[in-house]
Amino acid sequence: MKQSKRKGFTLAEVLITLAVIGVVAALAIPTLLNNIGEGQYKSGVKKASAALNQALQLKRARTGDTVLTAANDAALMAYFESELSVIKKDTTNNILYTADGMSFTFDRTAACEATGTTNLASTTGKCLVIVDVNGDSGPGIVSNATNGFNDQYYFVVTDRSVIPATDSKAVDAILN
Repeated sequence: MKQSKRKGFTLAEVLITLAVIGVVAALAIPTLLNNIGEGQYKSGVKKASAALNQALQLKRARTGDTVLTAANDAALMAYFESELSVIKKDTTNNILYTADGMSFTFDRTAACEATGTTNLASTTGKCLVIVDVNGDSGPGIVSNATNGFNDQYYFVVTDRSVIPATDSKAVDAILN
């Protein structure tokens, strides 16, 4: 009796192969999506840092200011407004929305300090800009050492520069 040669795979072999591919995909896809999101947040915070520092330097050059004097949140927002690509502003909450989809919330809880005298380990009692790198889109969570990279970052405004607050993960995003 002559045996015929098999050409192809059995149904069981195909199903086992698909199951293995499914398990590998289930393990890899969440990590891949998380890395993509983290990369977008890091890119956004770098862009925000550059935009804020450039806006501050341009304003200082145009006005001749050597010290940033902003009496309140609205004055701090107005100081930056003319130098950023603002498409919308919320004067009630002191938020500027820019053409690249970011939002900048200005919070002057204390005087804007001189460069080098600011304790950047805390955002309490500072002249701050809270940057949301994707505007009003979610998740709306401040990045810090415990919850990793998200979409909101704190920046401390000094008289000469805008510096990422060390407890907001912005430093890690900018330096790495």
